[in-house]
Amino acid sequence: MAGEKFRHENIMPLIAYGEDNDKYYLVYEHMSSNLADDIAGLSWNHVVRILKGIAQGLQHIHGKGYVHGDFKPQNILLTQGKEAKITDFGTLSRDDGRGFSNFTRGYSALELAIGALPTKKSDVFSFGIILIQLLSRSMDLKSEDSALALTELTINCTKKCPEGRPTMNKVIRTLNDFI
Repeated sequence: MAGEKFRHENIMPLIAYGEDNDKYYLVYEHMSSNLADDIAGLSWNHVVRILKGIAQGLQHIHGKGYVHGDFKPQNILLTQGKEAKITDFGTLSRDDGRGFSNFTRGYSALELAIGALPTKKSDVFSFGIILIQLLSRSMDLKSEDSALALTELTINCTKKCPEGRPTMNKVIRTLNDFI
């Protein structure tokens, strides 16, 4: 994930890397928390901003022809200002049928449980699960229409059939309606 190719405001930047006595290390910017630790108590505005940031970071990864492969709240770090940074690229793979999956129960798409390789659509499924978690903890919705639109987005992201799931571009356009 290192390199200019993946530089994006919602992707954790690699500051340095090295090797010492046959041990390799990566140096990243310090983050105060991850989404799993900080999911409760977020305001509605923070939730929507975080969701949009996550979607934009994931869209950037997808746009480069890659899939994350293990997308979950623990892999989304938060800055002091509650800006999302995607991390943990150990399962990053090309979206061309090559690669492997690190199956995380509760976040992985259904097709991965039966041996399919991760795709952009499996990342979208994982995003949909995170969407459900964030919305269930921040239900200060502005209107009934907001609740219906976000419920529809969640259902679409977590569809059983990968072809029925939206692109991250579509997810971002929908989230823009709430900002």
